[in-house]
Amino acid sequence: MPLFLYICFITYVFLLLSIYLSIYLSIYLSIHQPTRLTFDTDVGEWSDIHGLTTQMYRPPIHDNFPPAENETKIMSTIDVPPFLMKKKRHEGGEPLVGNARFEGYVVDLAAKIADQFPMDYIIKIVADGQYGALTVNGTWNGMMGELTRHEVDLVIAPLTITCMRERAADFSKPFMKTGISIMIKKPDKQKPSVFSFMDPLSQEFIICSLSIYLSIYLSIYLSIYLSIYLSDSNPTTSYCIHIISFISLLTLPF
Repeated sequence: MPLFLYICFITYVFLLLSIYLSIYLSIYLSIHQPTRLTFDTDVGEWSDIHGLTTQMYRPPIHDNFPPAENETKIMSTIDVPPFLMKKKRHEGGEPLVGNARFEGYVVDLAAKIADQFPMDYIIKIVADGQYGALTVNGTWNGMMGELTRHEVDLVIAPLTITCMRERAADFSKPFMKTGISIMIKKPDKQKPSVFSFMDPLSQEFIICSLSIYLSIYLSIYLSIYLSIYLSDSNPTTSYCIHIISFISLLTLPF
């Protein structure tokens, strides 16, 4: 048996042993290595009289929000029906002032917020009638500008959440979602064939892949067949050469 085959066999055995030992050690360590739990706080204590006494630790809850009572909050919005609409004054009726001038979803939402967090609030329409966009000098206009300049305390409006706006302000969960839908004709179903997996590939790619495959195979076959070290007149060696060449052909796609 040629020296080349001995070397291949020893390398293969050594590789199998390395894989086996790595898997065995990983399983052994995962089973026999104890798991240690560490606690920053005491969760209980033991005594001969009372036994085990547990102590559930609950971190104190800090309210970072100052009390909103006796404070008047200014809420900015935009005149967009049905979210906000101006009420029409009835003939002979009293003039509408303050928040009574408006109606819509924004007004109802502001009232619900005031019920949860007692406060006085004033609803105002944005001065420039804009939602909010970055200007050339890097400042915001519209409702975003009033909020970043601290002219208002919060904004209640159908304002789209964008990446740039999220960097300048904190948004609540959206109460409205809109989107654009694209419809296309459903393609006709076709029965898959044996070579359906090659449909996404272009003809040039398939030809190049086959050419590379054949070129590499012929190079490997010729390099082994014409090897000076393995070429002799022994029939056994010649048979081994053909086996190695055939194995190279089978393992080439992998």
